[in-house]
Amino acid sequence: MIEKRKKNKRIAFWGTISFSGIVLLLLIFFGFSIPLPLPEEEGILVNLGYDDAGSGAVETSVQPAPEPVATEETPATTPPKTEEQPTEEEVMTQDFEEAAAMEEQKKKEQKKREEELRKQREREEAERKQRELEQKRRQENAERKKIEELTKNAFSQGGKNDSDSQSDGNKDGTGNQGDPEGDPNANNYGEGKGLGDKGIGYSLKGRSPQGGKLPKPNYTANESGTVVVRVTVDQNGNITSASYQAKGSTTTSQNLIKAALVAARKARFNTDNNADAYQVGTITYHFRLQ
Repeated sequence: MIEKRKKNKRIAFWGTISFSGIVLLLLIFFGFSIPLPLPEEEGILVNLGYDDAGSGAVETSVQPAPEPVATEETPATTPPKTEEQPTEEEVMTQDFEEAAAMEEQKKKEQKKREEELRKQREREEAERKQRELEQKRRQENAERKKIEELTKNAFSQGGKNDSDSQSDGNKDGTGNQGDPEGDPNANNYGEGKGLGDKGIGYSLKGRSPQGGKLPKPNYTANESGTVVVRVTVDQNGNITSASYQAKGSTTTSQNLIKAALVAARKARFNTDNNADAYQVGTITYHFRLQ
């Protein structure tokens, strides 16, 4: 069945091709030919006359056409001038120039904003530095006043000849701490080692430095004087606090005081579980000229 259909399709295809070819050949040989010779063109007869309009059936003699009447010529009016419309090229040039001008204006405004921002940052940086400098000055003034106050209190209350003084020592009692055989002008109380040759002494009853010695202060200033540091020691021998003590000190040099405090905070004493939870004592530093 399928083979029969394919065969019929082939027959129909070639039949169509053959029929179309025959029709095309007939048109070429008979339908597109031009008969020769070509027929001549024929003219049209026109009645003789002298006017564009007439009536009647009798031909009259030919009269000359009337002369045309002269008419007054009106001068040609000149059309009003109109504004010339810009050409497309001129419009494009104008648009380009306007765009370039706008871009240049934007660049100027951007540059102006950047310059203002830079100046604002410089002002803020200068103000910040000024604030830091003022804060540093205030801190230095506060520390200087504190030391001056401590020194003033030492001279007004710390002497043995002060009649208002009722007690002396670094404990919380009301009596005079020390040894009955000691010197009333000494700054060491109770047990403790002397200054010896090292320029460092301490006063802390029942306690001794770990390793047998205290850390030396590190200083390079060409200054001399004595600095007394009040320290608090726990049962493990650690320094929990250290502060400058005007009593017994002979200098208010910031360099020497700072060196003494740094060295005192590094000090370690022996462990004593029977000692007070926090024992107060002093470490004295004698600074000599280098």
